[in-house]
Amino acid sequence: MEFQRPTALTTDSNGMVILERNPLDLPVFFIHNEIEKYDLGYIKWHCHPEMEFAVVIDEPAEFFIGDRRIILRKGEGIWINANEMHMIRCPDGITSSTVYTILLMPELIAPRTNAIYRSYVGPWIEDPELSYILFLESIGWHREIVRTLLSLFSIQDKKELGYELAVQNAVSGIWLMMIQHQKEVPKQVISRTVLHSQKRIRTMMGYIQSNFQQKISLQDIADAAHVSKSECIRCFKKNLDTTPIRYLTEYRLETAARRLILSGDPVNSIAVSCGFDDLSYFDRLFRTSYGMPPSQYRRKNGKNPDIKNAGTEEKKKYRQKEIHKKGGKHESEY
Repeated sequence: MEFQRPTALTTDSNGMVILERNPLDLPVFFIHNEIEKYDLGYIKWHCHPEMEFAVVIDEPAEFFIGDRRIILRKGEGIWINANEMHMIRCPDGITSSTVYTILLMPELIAPRTNAIYRSYVGPWIEDPELSYILFLESIGWHREIVRTLLSLFSIQDKKELGYELAVQNAVSGIWLMMIQHQKEVPKQVISRTVLHSQKRIRTMMGYIQSNFQQKISLQDIADAAHVSKSECIRCFKKNLDTTPIRYLTEYRLETAARRLILSGDPVNSIAVSCGFDDLSYFDRLFRTSYGMPPSQYRRKNGKNPDIKNAGTEEKKKYRQKEIHKKGGKHESEY
């Protein structure tokens, strides 16, 4: 149960975060997120089997959950259900934001075979209309949950004798408050169309992450989910607020950035292995995304297994502009 300050996320082909989970540890992760310091300038789309509690510490943060977009301000929080796809970034006009996050397995409250789990945990985790719950400053029990969440970070930081029990008790107390006020919790009515769209987007994300080294066209991505190109574009825009080709390019750049740090392979070999057959094109995209050329990025970050902050303002601009040339031999923006 260490206090983590990540600057990158590693995910599998389904968008599931890859974390080092020790079965002997308490199933909780405490994370101090400085959103602007992530390698892409934001926390990319991902999911995990843990439930997530998050509290905004300073400047506003923008949460994307499925097709929902939510801006939370200082002192406000959110609960995100297990296995729910989500993304976090700084809203337009905001250059930095800090979000404290706690990831925890539902079994921390009670084992799956326990009557408590069957009555009070399982029904929430398995409810398709319960993707998230907001904790707002204007509601008393919401404020109490946020205060308890912040106290958990203090408990974990001090690690006094019995702190694991204190963490478990506090989490159970939060869950009890949620149960006691469940009639006040609004459901997110999700249509079959939206559920089908989310299934398609996961299939297409998986295809991209399994085949990004190859030359991939918009048609290839659409074919993976047996949809038309226009439906493919609509799915990415609706669910991820991006385009298929932009998602592909960002994933390639993210993978290249990790390989620059963790391997000694030449830059041109890394570029080719990540799907870029034109080194100058790769260099231009990398500069736009990370604020410096690949070789400089490697020198700056090579001794650190985590990706450090690089070019915050440049990464902010990257989200707001097209980075792909139209026509020619390069992929087009859709």
